Amino acid sequence: MPEIEDSYVEFRERLEALGLEPVLIGALAAARYRLAPRATTDVDFLVRRLGDLVDVMRGEGYDVHVMAEPGDDEPYVVLIRGGGVKVDVLVAATDFSVAATTRCGQS
Repeated sequence: MPEIEDSYVEFRERLEALGLEPVLIGALAAARYRLAPRATTDVDFLVRRLGDLVDVMRGEGYDVHVMAEPGDDEPYVVLIRGGGVKVDVLVAATDFSVAATTRCGQS
């Protein structure tokens, strides 16, 4: 089973290869500036769009759960599971989250 840090590196590279410009968020991101890291079992990324992510991950045999608001066709989060991997990909939808992807992409 992969370590969570391995999942972070692997999926960051995969998302980048799909042109999604991922930004690390959640407990792993917080661990970079906190004295006491939070325990976590998944990796969370923020992206501006999903592109082909769902189809690619399903094609590779991952269990992919797409979540959207009732009556909305646009997903806001994709949960990717399989082989010990737990990755959540959230779509930037608010002004704040879109700004976060823009600001983080410039560093």
